[in-house]
Amino acid sequence: MISRLNKMNIQAKSTSNRYKNCSILLLVGILASNCQGVLAQSNHLASADTDSHVNASKTRFVDQVQSSLTALLDKKAKALKAQNQGHLIYKLKGLNKNLPMERCSSPLNIEFLNDDWLRQKSHLKATCPNENKSLLVGVEFELHKPILVTTQAIDRHQALSDQVVLKTRNVLKLHQGYIENKDEIQGMVSKRN
Repeated sequence: MISRLNKMNIQAKSTSNRYKNCSILLLVGILASNCQGVLAQSNHLASADTDSHVNASKTRFVDQVQSSLTALLDKKAKALKAQNQGHLIYKLKGLNKNLPMERCSSPLNIEFLNDDWLRQKSHLKATCPNENKSLLVGVEFELHKPILVTTQAIDRHQALSDQVVLKTRNVLKLHQGYIENKDEIQGMVSKRN
């Protein structure tokens, strides 16, 4: 019985300071079984809390960044669509889900690194204002809208309006510009083949 109490006393001393009373009770031998139950329960809860804390903290900040970026980019896409500027599609790049960063306690500050954010590849910076952490995320954009494209090769001195149709294209890939309205080319003829 004494060796059993000594063993429980050692277990009680190795746990956190919250259970010092249990080690004193174990020395006396009073309520030994109750303290053992408390110690077993506290060890189980402590290990469960540690496991869930580690798993949750690995993705908290990254998930917060992803949801904030998605909300911002969805808002930008709706604004472009409302202004008849096209259909915006985006894909977040370089968002590592395994970063062990805690969730930010306040809303994130999100900013584009370039003023001309609407291009094929851009970058956003998400910063936690209260803490010293930020995350740089790449974004690939596509902006689909109906533009005029030629149906065939246009010969010299041929009317342009007869050789074009409206087709939906990703205009961010077009580096030499595009025309959206057939009225803009009405009466124009080609100068070269």
